[in-house]
Amino acid sequence: MDNPAFVDSETPNGAPLFSPAKMTSLTNENCNGHSIPSRTESSTPLCTSGSATANGSTTTADELSGPVCLRRTLGLVSAAAIMTSTMIGSGIFMSAGTVLALSGGALLPALLIWASCGLLCLLAGVAYVELSCVVPSAGGEFAAMLHAFGPLHEFLGPLPAFLYAWMTCLVSRPANTAIQSLAVAEYCVQPWFGAECRPPVLAIALVALCANTLSAFINSYSVRLTATINNLFAAAKLLVMIGIVAGGVYFIVRGGTRHLTAGMPSERVSMVDLTAAFYTCLWAYEGWNNLNFLTEEMSDPVRDMPRALFIGVPLVTFSYLLVNTAYLTVLSPDEVIATPAAAVAFAEHALGSAAGLLIPLCVALSVYGTLNGTIMASSRLSFTAARAGHLARPLALLQTTSRTPAPAIIFNTLVSSAMLAYGDFEKLITFASLTVWIFYGLAMVALLVMRRTRPDAPRPFRAPTAVPWLVLVMAVLLMAVPLVNGPRLDHLAVLAFLVTGVLVYWRCVYRRRPSAGSQRVTLLLQKLLLLAGQH
Repeated sequence: MDNPAFVDSETPNGAPLFSPAKMTSLTNENCNGHSIPSRTESSTPLCTSGSATANGSTTTADELSGPVCLRRTLGLVSAAAIMTSTMIGSGIFMSAGTVLALSGGALLPALLIWASCGLLCLLAGVAYVELSCVVPSAGGEFAAMLHAFGPLHEFLGPLPAFLYAWMTCLVSRPANTAIQSLAVAEYCVQPWFGAECRPPVLAIALVALCANTLSAFINSYSVRLTATINNLFAAAKLLVMIGIVAGGVYFIVRGGTRHLTAGMPSERVSMVDLTAAFYTCLWAYEGWNNLNFLTEEMSDPVRDMPRALFIGVPLVTFSYLLVNTAYLTVLSPDEVIATPAAAVAFAEHALGSAAGLLIPLCVALSVYGTLNGTIMASSRLSFTAARAGHLARPLALLQTTSRTPAPAIIFNTLVSSAMLAYGDFEKLITFASLTVWIFYGLAMVALLVMRRTRPDAPRPFRAPTAVPWLVLVMAVLLMAVPLVNGPRLDHLAVLAFLVTGVLVYWRCVYRRRPSAGSQRVTLLLQKLLLLAGQH
């Protein structure tokens, strides 16, 4: 198939990896050169209506033989629901004890860390809204870095974008998906064994694999169905948290304030522990940037993205503060720290073992909604990176009837399923968090660079100048403190994987030659899964 989206994947030796023409084709065009709709044009559908397909979407014969593109089906409600749904996941239910332990076992410093992380994510989200206006392309940080650094140097320019795709598609995003799958399994299985007994590791792994596979199938089947599920589960998440908070208020009224009056920790908290607490807490907020991966599927990203941000992040932050407080109206700090699933222990103490099944199962459904949204966003990154020639060519294909990046979804599912065998929840969090904040800092650099190199680019939303600088400083501190104060094996593994990525970039992207075998595999997948390249 002769597809311009695959130009980069067949770059001959010595040809530039990035050019202004490619930059235009990757961000300002969609569906055979049609411009991505602006704010005033967003109500116009990119693909015409026709006969209904199996998943409820509409497709005509002209669409199947001509343009194959991502559909703009996400409005403000869906955008806010996706952000809220992907943020409220397993973090608040499984990381509360870890944050409490690392902050000295006292509620006040733990709440300060939760509030600070929410503020940091809100500020970073403000900067990301400007990035999405300047680079209105699916792919989030990858697209931003490619456009900021790509024109600067033939070899070094596209390298940060590739390293982001390399680390994110192979490490942080699959690790995040694996964490969410394990959390779903933990809350599905744990109640049947009681708070005192640990369920079999194999049982948790099998349930996690089933949850991961089911969510991948839903994401491959229909974007509209995925968005609907996210909307429903976002409401369910808030109901679960309202239930926990209501239980906390009830016990406060009945005098359950003994554990809430503890002041500052008796022992000094080290910088390493404080940084680890921030990593764990920030991971609970992961998802604040997921809308940047869905820019090409939002009806009006310029209008809806900042609104969704200022709805989602403050709502989630306030909810996290209330839930952490509610835990300590029933449980002691030691009990919260000791249990891997604080909501299960809270439910059993507050409602009894029989009624206590309700909240854990609701939490499992809540975390499944997060898993669903995480897979949705992760696959768009792999799709965009492959479209730019930085990942394997088949990942840039779309399923012709559902208009979903099915190969990218399958790829993410396979990698995250392999990580399920690792099974260490806290190490996966640290590994994923260190990886993503390296590139959140680079995204801030990309924003500052494009303010100089592309000063006339449309910016209907502009972040205050201090915001990207503040987020960049915080990202550097989060990266530097654990490395300076005693790097662990997982920190060194991240650095080693980055170095490996430079070698892979030089061999497989910068000096890539067309491969007959690769083309045969691509054609085979197109025939088996009804795939086509985006024109």
